[in-house]
Amino acid sequence: MPIDGRSARRDRNRTAVLDAVLELFTEGNLSPSADEVARRSGVSLRSVYRYVENSDDLIRAAVERRREQVEPLFGIDRL
Repeated sequence: MPIDGRSARRDRNRTAVLDAVLELFTEGNLSPSADEVARRSGVSLRSVYRYVENSDDLIRAAVERRREQVEPLFGIDRL
């Protein structure tokens, strides 16, 4: 089933938010504020919280994204 434009935009924005958190981590900011994430990702502050419930969820989701990105590099089968 093809993805509609609204769903595709939501997925792109969520990815941008999570990637912004990861970029801020890389720069040494291990507790980025939602405002910093919004500015870096190019989405509104409201949109940041549309994709996650709170700051802890934001960090968890970003770490999960990174795990998904690097997992194929290790060739480890998940149980």
